[in-house]
Amino acid sequence: MAELPPNPDQVLFPQHAPELILSVERSFAPTALTHRMDIYAETVELTRDLVVKNEIDDSEAPDGKKPDKPKNAYRLGLFANSIHTVLPEGRQLLQIDFSGADGTESDTRGHDGGNISCYVQRLDQKSIDTLNIDANGGHGYDQLLDPSPGKKPSPGGDGGNGGSVHFVFGTHTTGPLFLARQVFTEVHSGVRKYPNEVKDAVKALMTRCKDSRVQAIRGMTDILETLAKFPRFSKAEFEMALTDLIVVLESVESNVQAQIPQSIGVDGGFRGAGNQGLSDNGKAGIDGSTTVVRASNPKALWDVDMCFAHPTQCHMMLERAKARYYAGIPTPSKEADKRKTAPLGEALAVLETLTDRLMFLDPKHQPKVMSSTTLFKAYKRADATLNIPDAGNGGSDMPASLSQLISIRTEALSLLASIDAGVDAFGDQLNSVPTGSFSFYHGHLINSLAYLAEAERKYQIYKKAADKSAENKEHIENSKRATEAAVSYNNSMIRDIYHELNDSAANLERFSYPLAQAKTKLIAAAKAVESELKKVISIPYDELVSAGAQIMFVPKWPMMALQGLSIYHQTTSKIIEDDGRAVDRKYLVRRVHNITGSLQSLQQGYEMLSDGSLVDNDDASKLLMEESEFSKLMDEVYSSLKEKTVEGVKSAFKFYISLVIERSHEIIRYNALVSTLARYKTENQTLNHTSEELQRADVASTSVRLPIIVVFMQKLYVKAIRKTEYWLYKAQRAYNYAALNYENIIGDSLGVDTPFSRYDSTLLSNAEDELSTAYAKYLERRGPARGMFKKLQVPLDEWEHIPRIKACGAESCTLLVKVSPTSLATTLLSPETKDNNTSISINPSNPFAGMANVRLLRARCYLQGATCTPSNTLHLTLTHSGIEVLIDHTARDYEFKHKSQIVSTFKYHLETGEIVLDSTIGNNREKSGYALVGPFVTWRLDINKDYNEGMDLSGVSDGYLEFEGYFQSVI
Repeated sequence: MAELPPNPDQVLFPQHAPELILSVERSFAPTALTHRMDIYAETVELTRDLVVKNEIDDSEAPDGKKPDKPKNAYRLGLFANSIHTVLPEGRQLLQIDFSGADGTESDTRGHDGGNISCYVQRLDQKSIDTLNIDANGGHGYDQLLDPSPGKKPSPGGDGGNGGSVHFVFGTHTTGPLFLARQVFTEVHSGVRKYPNEVKDAVKALMTRCKDSRVQAIRGMTDILETLAKFPRFSKAEFEMALTDLIVVLESVESNVQAQIPQSIGVDGGFRGAGNQGLSDNGKAGIDGSTTVVRASNPKALWDVDMCFAHPTQCHMMLERAKARYYAGIPTPSKEADKRKTAPLGEALAVLETLTDRLMFLDPKHQPKVMSSTTLFKAYKRADATLNIPDAGNGGSDMPASLSQLISIRTEALSLLASIDAGVDAFGDQLNSVPTGSFSFYHGHLINSLAYLAEAERKYQIYKKAADKSAENKEHIENSKRATEAAVSYNNSMIRDIYHELNDSAANLERFSYPLAQAKTKLIAAAKAVESELKKVISIPYDELVSAGAQIMFVPKWPMMALQGLSIYHQTTSKIIEDDGRAVDRKYLVRRVHNITGSLQSLQQGYEMLSDGSLVDNDDASKLLMEESEFSKLMDEVYSSLKEKTVEGVKSAFKFYISLVIERSHEIIRYNALVSTLARYKTENQTLNHTSEELQRADVASTSVRLPIIVVFMQKLYVKAIRKTEYWLYKAQRAYNYAALNYENIIGDSLGVDTPFSRYDSTLLSNAEDELSTAYAKYLERRGPARGMFKKLQVPLDEWEHIPRIKACGAESCTLLVKVSPTSLATTLLSPETKDNNTSISINPSNPFAGMANVRLLRARCYLQGATCTPSNTLHLTLTHSGIEVLIDHTARDYEFKHKSQIVSTFKYHLETGEIVLDSTIGNNREKSGYALVGPFVTWRLDINKDYNEGMDLSGVSDGYLEFEGYFQSVI
């Protein structure tokens, strides 16, 4: 087994007798303190007293005034997400004591207390009750003995001055309190319109209040019951309920804020006694200072004189979240989701903790003149204590640490957006499949594993290096080359995203003409029966049509993408400025509103978004709903249009909405791609920024053990891991698509609780071996031979498809044809079975009866009655896209989403049926390393008048799709 890289979850500097500790482990237990120490950790576990007596003082304050805090005194920084006290038997309190040492005979003055800075993001009551923090002044020396003969009696020693304790805290109520204040301010000021724009915020607030500790607060039950009645009360009543909630939550924080000082001691030291009246007593020390600040007030944090967020430790948190996000690759399978809830849940928890900690960097909370704030100045002078190398600022006044924190927050928000939008670590939808085959990706994976092993070897050489200036220079220069390799990898991913963006934009553009055509025909059909429509539908029909254009729905298993879509806009504005040609603003969703499956909700959502300004295909604003809710809405619409007199409107609306939904899938894909693009570009900026700082640094005096260098070199090594993970991920998705399952072999191999320090070439090689074994077993089960079918026909619907084609006449025609096994089958098992699969029995009338794992080589379409003069040939385009269903040999179905469309051209002679141009939907795809697709998908059929001179479709009387390909037999 390869030598494991040093633990990336903990960094000590210096390695022995550390003064700076950075940890993202689940728990960190300090065993001793030094005279200067900063600890940045997630959970600090205290099992003993931590005592260091300060023996360094500043000069005494003039005129007896209270001195500034001693700059040279002992200093402790304790910055954590939470503190957990473990009391030894018989103890009721633990103590952190940085008090001054008592005076001695040779130095009678008691020493000053030290300086302690504490930041606890989620402080609980037990920690308050069981922990004391002291920075008292030392006791002055007592002159109790007679002086030596001939020596004048000495006065008692002065007491040392109290030190300083600055404490920033948050509690379990901080999140709900912050959100409640924000909602109240926005509603009261009119930024949010009541009630239409408040629903999502109330839902989010109620979710944050589900914490059992929040619900246990006195009076909370009644308040939450009142809020649950929303929107069945007035705006004034709603604001009153919010006010009650804020008061209750603030009372908790006020109580904590009042308790904290009681556990802090900064008293001046007692005076030393003189010699039995022969000499004077000393003077008592001056009390020190204590400040307590709430983390729920981000703007107040800018007045705090402490660097409570360390960029290197925050970056370590970000990397940990990425690793868990990858290990918890979600799938549509409910059983797989249960197994992988832990890693994905941990990724979410880490990211939410990180973004909450960095909330003060949100532009809404930044002061107008940042450089004049106490916090800015603290970070500006903190290079030495944070161990950020002096890089000359690169011409910028912004402290390097704050710049890094801003980049980290942006990247964390982008990751949260990806999770909220229901996409995986690589920006793909949960059931998406790559275009390549398993063997294609496996070849890249093997090469990547070899590259990782070499990167691991070089990383070990760096870790064993001595702190010598010549070697420092070599390693720092090597880091530049490694950075270039990491950036190059990111750039390759960015290029792929650009290609996908162009492909997605082209797909969206293809909807322009058919949508406009469908809307025109829909409005014409509605106009013809306008009076009848008013009798059967509850909202103006023109509003129904316009609102329908804004609908975008997501399946059940991803989280609703409200937060994610809003973050897309926040995190990508700079990307759009930089790459205006590559990213088209008109396709970016900036504003969404959740609606339910009713006409009333649809109308309210439309009114809230539009303000009379919406235009066709305006993607800046969307009405978001779950797929099940969309089905309810369509049922209500179709039920309203059941009368014979408006049947034509029903048919036209159904086709129009089907185009809208197909297009909305592409809009979601486009926005997810932009979010992923932002993530890679932000990471490149961070890599380049850190590398430039190291290149500008004074190499001779820069230790290769500096945390920023240690973590930066780890990051470069981790990039090699990410590259290998990428090909491993692609190979697994290709395996899923070939073998028809949702297995997460990668996640099973990496394990639920595997420390990040175990991520290395050996672990990933084991995952590759397990994946290769699974694929080999699949091939063995499948056997060497597959059946082949030719000219299987699926008829077009005589009531839905044929009339629509006829109505196009000489105009271009677009048709959506859903070929579904369930429409030709009988469901035997409920979709709610434990593995989220449905067993089906193929109806004998189905041309695919008895066939499993159907894969296509060709797809064609024939229309009877079409004419095209003078060529007498018909040119058609068939597009395979969207969600595909495949049936395995046990008759269970699996859904997969294709990232890119497969467009094929078919041209035939209208009289003889002779093929002029045959479809290439799957011909030679396997030999070229691409996976074969199946027929059960929504096919898009385009008949373009520009390619069919003299076309007339008005005489079409029948038509069918025709398929050729491979299959396995159903057991």
